[in-house]
Amino acid sequence: MAINGNLLKSQEFLSPQIFPQFDVRIKKITPGNETTFYPNHVKNLHGHSLRLGINNESTKAYVMRETSSNKFTLSGHVGSFFKVFADFHNASITLPHFRQKIEVTHVLLEAMVNNGTYDMSMELSINQYANDMVYSYTYDFLDWCIMVPMENPVPAYLFYVRIFDILSTVIVFCAVFVLTLLVALTFWLQDYTVYWFDTFFNVYIFNGILGHPFKMEINFTGVRSFLYLLTCVGGIIINSSFATYLQTYKARPPTEKPIMTLNDIRSSKLKIAFYKEEYKFMQANNLSRPYDDVAFLIDTYRDYYTLRDSYDTRFVYPVPSPQWSQYEQQQKFFAKPKFRLSDICIFKMIGVMIPMQPNSPFEDTVNQMIGIVNQAGLIQYWKSMEFLESLQRKRLTLFDGSTAISFEVMKFQDTKLLGYLFIIMISVSSLCFIAELYWPRRGRLARRLWKMRKLCSCFKKPVN
Repeated sequence: MAINGNLLKSQEFLSPQIFPQFDVRIKKITPGNETTFYPNHVKNLHGHSLRLGINNESTKAYVMRETSSNKFTLSGHVGSFFKVFADFHNASITLPHFRQKIEVTHVLLEAMVNNGTYDMSMELSINQYANDMVYSYTYDFLDWCIMVPMENPVPAYLFYVRIFDILSTVIVFCAVFVLTLLVALTFWLQDYTVYWFDTFFNVYIFNGILGHPFKMEINFTGVRSFLYLLTCVGGIIINSSFATYLQTYKARPPTEKPIMTLNDIRSSKLKIAFYKEEYKFMQANNLSRPYDDVAFLIDTYRDYYTLRDSYDTRFVYPVPSPQWSQYEQQQKFFAKPKFRLSDICIFKMIGVMIPMQPNSPFEDTVNQMIGIVNQAGLIQYWKSMEFLESLQRKRLTLFDGSTAISFEVMKFQDTKLLGYLFIIMISVSSLCFIAELYWPRRGRLARRLWKMRKLCSCFKKPVN
């Protein structure tokens, strides 16, 4: 505002109008009416064009065609904010480099905002106080965590190992030992001859505990009959438990060890796929050191998100919380989820803001609009609509490449551990059988071998 020396007589002053283009107008002070000396120029932009920077591959701000009016409009939880801001303040929107097929990173967008090319950027950022740019109040809080593949089910041939773990095996052998000892004690009390081996392990009791038929005496009474009854009951319990566990594992197989920490990622031989520019941002903020040995850098953002959107299980991926909500919704249409969000986070609950030009005239108005849309719950609503809009833009699809979950009977190869155990037992029993045949003639056999050894040594002596 500017005034001249005869303001009291002329009742006139000069007031600038900034938008849509700069102009100086003469305004008159009218007695009895309210006169505004310092108007809010941003309240009505008179169709002024806001120059906004946009990343063509962004999932937060993008251009969509309205089916009703066949017009293009901004969408996404950040793009919708600028659309509402422009409508509320009577402005228009211009995207200067939208049709250029160049990859615009958030670092380049901020540089172009700083040099005056754009008024604001639609890529939310963090205020690092590295230049004179203006940042809005916190627009949203962001988690940046790593999504990892779902754990694979344990192979069917390992079910038997899972069922007969160390504790189960110890319980079975302890039951066999106690019952064997008690049965041997009943024989000893009746003055029967009891061998020391039968005191610790009775093969018939062992068969009964496993649920197999076992040999007993023809006539038995008293305590021994009760012990045999306990053996039968124990065999029923153990055999039923084994069958129940086996059917449960077959219907819902247990999974391998889940990935919970960075060390689990290292031990699984997986790499963390990073977009190169995002990894540079991590290096600039001293966040990259724990990930240096497992990082796999991808040059272009299109290649990066294409790989991540396809759920390629060769890698694990850092994903911002708004994008993960879309993946979570998408995987609900799959036969089974492919990825899950881990607790391995680069950062959590960090506030992101809207970058603006230095000394931007829109700072206060943008902050006021952020408060309005947050109170109205519009940001959460816009986020909830992004999944449907991603399907409309064909950024995401509902194609399910996973195999359908169905019950499959156990196959012959699923019993290979039992087959190996059977072969080992047959081999040991065959060796015992051979040894039993030759044991009575062990003396003659040893003498023959000794004579043959002497004969061979005679042939090896040198002739003088």
